[in-house]
Amino acid sequence: HGGARAAEYVKQNLFSNLIRHPEFISNTRSAI
Repeated sequence: HGGARAAEYVKQNLFSNLIRHPEFISNTRSAI
């Protein structure tokens, strides 16, 4: 675990990772 650094990374990248997820458009619940 990276602690605060990992949390900061997740906060900054969560949205873009969700958008890039291959199932994001067809299956939002699965992507999340």
